[in-house]
Amino acid sequence: QTSGPNPVTAAGDTIGYTVVVTNTGSVTQTGVNTTDTLPDGSAGVLSGPTESISANGDLDVGETWTYTISYTATQADIDAGADLVNSASVATTQVPGPTTDTATTPVSGSPSLTIVKTQTSGPNPVTAAGDTIGYTIVVENTGNVTQTGVNTTDTLPDGSAGTLIGPTESLNADGQLEVGETWTYTISYTATQADIDAGADLVNTASVATNEVPGPTSDTATTPVNAAASLTIDKTQT
Repeated sequence: QTSGPNPVTAAGDTIGYTVVVTNTGSVTQTGVNTTDTLPDGSAGVLSGPTESISANGDLDVGETWTYTISYTATQADIDAGADLVNSASVATTQVPGPTTDTATTPVSGSPSLTIVKTQTSGPNPVTAAGDTIGYTIVVENTGNVTQTGVNTTDTLPDGSAGTLIGPTESLNADGQLEVGETWTYTISYTATQADIDAGADLVNTASVATNEVPGPTSDTATTPVNAAASLTIDKTQT
């Protein structure tokens, strides 16, 4: 490998390779056939050769033939997390071989995500039983690997398990949280008289876990309760 990152970290990274074939023997070699197998198993297209002594199509004694080739890492490469191995081979009439060498570039996968829960509708503070609060939950893949097995849950202010609406997947509706993708959910909660009587903040918690980031990773949205205790008494002579 002569250019590009090492290790590879996001899809789209391009690795550059140089392949040098040298005649280390004492006879001119003919019928030179140099091939390359890219990390994804496909046949690469080599640029070159540049012949160091004479551009005559023969690999002269002591001569080097230099080729270049590149490979662009895919998301599948990053998700797999395996080393990227590029193999070059050469065969000639005199040394049918083939003679092979490889270049190995490691892949560094860094799975991460965030979850953000916000109140997006309803009163703040809550003042009466029956007030309805609306929330939006956004889960984002902030790492460099696709995440699977996404499980997003919600605990309402009364401690019960909420039923989320969604997700809306921003890139592909395929059930996978792709790199840079957001999944958006909504949910609501209606304050009870018990909530108003208690006067405590209404705290809603959302959590997410994936196969790659089991966490769970959580965020909360807090809405204050403004309880106003008042009464009247009216005494009249009847």
